[in-house]
Amino acid sequence: MTGNTYQWTIEPYHQAIAAGCFADQRVELLRGEIIVMTIVDLNNHQLKVFRDLKQRNYTTELTLTEGNISPLTFPNVVIPVRKIISIN
Repeated sequence: MTGNTYQWTIEPYHQAIAAGCFADQRVELLRGEIIVMTIVDLNNHQLKVFRDLKQRNYTTELTLTEGNISPLTFPNVVIPVRKIISIN
């Protein structure tokens, strides 16, 4: 899969949040990329992803150690899991 990525800046990121583009998602702007909030377990080299917020609880929990992940809001953005859980 190939695609174009967009380098976000603070102002459009805050405008997207204010417009509700990331409703029910916890996201952060890191180095120009919007990242869905996850928990990185560096001791066990795992990425825990929480999705499908229902009544203040996430109904889906994924534990990843390899492969790729894409933010729900930007499915064309592909991030290697190893890049996230790597200590280097």
